[in-house]
Amino acid sequence: LALVPAVVVDRADLRGERFSIAPTTLTAIPTGTQDHGVGSVRYDLSQVAFADGASASLAIDQGVGELLVVVPPDVDVVVNADLGVGEIRTFEGESGGMGQERRITDLGTDGRGGGSLRLDLDLGIGSIEVRREAP
Repeated sequence: LALVPAVVVDRADLRGERFSIAPTTLTAIPTGTQDHGVGSVRYDLSQVAFADGASASLAIDQGVGELLVVVPPDVDVVVNADLGVGEIRTFEGESGGMGQERRITDLGTDGRGGGSLRLDLDLGIGSIEVRREAP
């Protein structure tokens, strides 16, 4: 059974969609669930200024591929990541395999404060990465 996903991924055309968005304001962060099929998806939120008390959320549902979210160095981040098969890399390290679920809160380089961001990430097969932009 473990080989079935590997064969499917090996035969799938993962060159599908290449999507990248880099909003610079809180209001420019997409609302509602962002749906993506197959490919490489990048949300770079590193230039968004989060003042104390400001909050935003981003929900992404993707079928197959790579999903990367880059967050600012000081924002408090709550990550809810669900992955069918593959690898999840976040502030606390990485895990891989089938049926991965990660619930992480990371307060950033400044500790509590600096605004808050909630990420709800759902990927069928592939890799999820959430990382901070260097301060």
